[in-house]
Amino acid sequence: MEPIYIRPLPPHEMLERLLRALQEASGQGALTKFWFTGTNGHNAIIPEGQAPRVPIAKVLDEPRVKGAIELLRSRPYLDPTSIQLGMDDGFNLTYKRDGGKPWRIEFEGGRANDAKAILPFLDALGKHLDLITHADTLRSALPEREAQVIDYRERTIAAFAVEAAKLSELAAQNTVKLSENIMQRNAELDAAYRDRETKLEATHSARLQELEAREQVLAEKQKLMDTRENTAVRRELFEKIQKIIEDQKKIEISPDTFRKRRPVHSICLLCLVVALGLMGAFGYKVLTVTSPDWHLFVPLSAGVVLFVTTSVFYVKWSDDWFAEHADAEFRNRKFKADIARASWIAELLFEDKKREPVLPPELVASYAANLFKDESRMPIRHPYEDLAALLKNVSSMKVSKAGVEVVKEASKDRPA
Repeated sequence: MEPIYIRPLPPHEMLERLLRALQEASGQGALTKFWFTGTNGHNAIIPEGQAPRVPIAKVLDEPRVKGAIELLRSRPYLDPTSIQLGMDDGFNLTYKRDGGKPWRIEFEGGRANDAKAILPFLDALGKHLDLITHADTLRSALPEREAQVIDYRERTIAAFAVEAAKLSELAAQNTVKLSENIMQRNAELDAAYRDRETKLEATHSARLQELEAREQVLAEKQKLMDTRENTAVRRELFEKIQKIIEDQKKIEISPDTFRKRRPVHSICLLCLVVALGLMGAFGYKVLTVTSPDWHLFVPLSAGVVLFVTTSVFYVKWSDDWFAEHADAEFRNRKFKADIARASWIAELLFEDKKREPVLPPELVASYAANLFKDESRMPIRHPYEDLAALLKNVSSMKVSKAGVEVVKEASKDRPA
């Protein structure tokens, strides 16, 4: 264990205080050795190993110890260089100075090797003696001027340390204040941000509702505009269709169509001319011969039949042609009327959606009855087709000079 340095005291006072510290720290032990070395040599107050041992609690009452203290008090010139005390647990301490070293207390044996056990004795020494550092002992050995310089330096360093501590404390306080200010500012900013966010959300919600209302109004207006636009487009289409119908009111046939009719005209006229030729030639012969010959009636009859059938077909064909023109004109008129009626019904239905109650479906169906319904005519038939249909119902036919006799077949639907 390293020695402990103390500030020097008079020998008798130093001895008395050492014993009191020993009593306070080790009151249950016994003193087994006590001697000091001074100018008069070695003085064994309690020789080592001599009985009886002196209890620590009563050491100051021991006559030999009291005599030693009185000796040192009355003869300070003895000036001991070392004082050694030994205890029954092997613990020894020595107060000494030698070799130019300052006053110190050295420990050995027993509790000196146990840091925990030596602490009570060190506390007792600190209570009864003036313990100093090794640097203080060195300073006390220096000349006065150098000691003053060292003291000044130490005071300066101490003052600097104090100021540094103050600055450090001030910096810590400022840091704490800055942190508090920052936290407070952050809290204020957070509160302001939340308040601002709440206001913005309220404003946004209000504007969003306003925007939705405007969009709804705009959608209704757009719907109305679309309806009006559809109505306008429908009316425009209706006017165009009316104009087209007016343009087609008068049926005009193209030259190509007339050219396609010419072969029919030519064939019919050729057949009529041939029939007239047969009728004229063989009719003249029938009228001029003295005795009738049935061979002359065959070509005559063929000419008559050809003339009659061709004339009937030509008339029906021409009539059908004109009937087609008439039907087309009537269809145009009906189509025009149907277009007007359908447009009126569409307008009525669009207007009907905006009001209550709506029109009954039956009424709308009656309004739309026979719209764009085409009533087609029967096709034209050749007289041969009529003759064939007639012959289907004929059971027998006789040709004689008196004429032609036709017997009609009885109807199957007629009761017997």
